[in-house]
This record gives sequence, structure tokens and C-alpha cells, in this order.
Amino acid sequence: MRVISFRRKAHVRLPNFMASAEQIAKAPNDEERDAMIQFNCAQRAHYNYLENHPSNLVLMLIGGLGYPRATAATSAFWLVNRFLFMIGYTDIKKKNGNGRYLGGLHFVGYAGLLGIAGKVAWDVIMS
Repeated sequence: MRVISFRRKAHVRLPNFMASAEQIAKAPNDEERDAMIQFNCAQRAHYNYLENHPSNLVLMLIGGLGYPRATAATSAFWLVNRFLFMIGYTDIKKKNGNGRYLGGLHFVGYAGLLGIAGKVAWDVIMS
């Protein structure tokens, strides 16, 4: 939903996935330029999510077979932090560039899911 709203603000038409460097350089004003940069950031955050989501789904499936409550809690933690990461990554107003660190704890959620899935695998092997 954020990508769509940023696409409208940046006036980047489909089938273009991102605003090109030329489009950004030719922006008529700073507001339009910032909208294009913010749209590109939203696209990158979205792609990063899509790259990480399949492996998390597999870990959720495996972990949920043995420890459904722990898997659900860890998955919720991961999801909330991925959302915060996306919010921070698209916040270009922060001049220090630390917006992307907001929600960086999603790695802890991933490690938790990996541990739970590993425990389920260990339980299966030992049974």
C-alpha cells in the first residue's frame, strides 16, 4: 500500500519499477525529487521483504509443527519489525540515514524462527 501511495506522489507510471536517475535529476522542484527518492526507497524495502518472506514462511511452517505458540509469537515479532523497517527505510527526512535501523530487530525474529525450526528438526531426528 505504501509503494502505491508513493508511486502516485512521485508520478512514476507503470511499467517502470523505479524512478530513474534522469527523472530524479530533472525533477521540477525539491518536493517532486524527494517523492521520487521516497518511492525508490519504498520499492527497495518492498523487494527486500519479498526476498526474505519465503524463507520465513518455510521456517514458520516447520516451527509451527512442533511449537505453534512460540512460532506465532516469533513470527509476529518478525512481522512488526519488518513493518517498522519499511517505515524507517522510507523516511528520507532523517538526514543521518539511520531510519533503516528502525525495526532492525527483525533479524532477531528470523534467528528465533531458525532456532525453533532447528529444534523441531532435532526432535524429529531424535524420535
